[in-house]
Amino acid sequence: MKSVIIFTKLPNDENSKTRLKDILTKNDRALLVDRLLRKNLSYVKKYKVFFAIDNPNTLIPDYIKEYEYFKQTDGDIGKRMFEAINHVYKITKGPVILIGSDILDFDSDIFDQAFLKLKNSEVVFSETLDGGYSLIGMNHPIREIFGGKYSTKNVSKNLRDMLKSHSYSILRKTQDIDDVSDIARFILKQDAIEVSKNIFESKDFRLYLENRNDKTKLDSKFKDKLKKDDLIGISYVLEKK
Repeated sequence: MKSVIIFTKLPNDENSKTRLKDILTKNDRALLVDRLLRKNLSYVKKYKVFFAIDNPNTLIPDYIKEYEYFKQTDGDIGKRMFEAINHVYKITKGPVILIGSDILDFDSDIFDQAFLKLKNSEVVFSETLDGGYSLIGMNHPIREIFGGKYSTKNVSKNLRDMLKSHSYSILRKTQDIDDVSDIARFILKQDAIEVSKNIFESKDFRLYLENRNDKTKLDSKFKDKLKKDDLIGISYVLEKK
């Protein structure tokens, strides 16, 4: 049985995407997490879906309750990811893919490709633009590849080093959303998207653009899409016109 684990914090007003607090309200950050969860869930429904959640005492959304969910174990993120995969593998006895919940550009095809590549590889993964990875799948749990440090720019490189004695395949790169620069990168590669005026004019966002010399490009491309009364923070990353 092919299965997908969505490894996530539950949407809430306290600790959702705190690095975006300068440009998004608590409520908007919780809504952003919720929208990304729903969006990415829609791509994996044809597989057996599990949610590995951080705190089952938090209010659990109804759409998560429709699937099997369990609490992440204690320990660092590597240990928690391994234990989640190990837990699901014991149930399904088949290939398992684990994903983060805050990825902006997943689609159905990347999951189809991941399971296809697992027919000939022990491990498959997708690197993120910031040096981490958003998706990792395997045919059986491999504890040793979850060692090392996380939340650095070398996570995916370290993973490749730890996979030297295993066969693996790499999928297309994907983008997560942690801070304002991630929002900027995503907006700049879109053909048409609603951009919140608050984000467009935020100091951090402007500094990022100035450092990349992309300010003029973005101004001309999106000026006509800016609306003074835009809802802060959701449509600009999820809804293409």
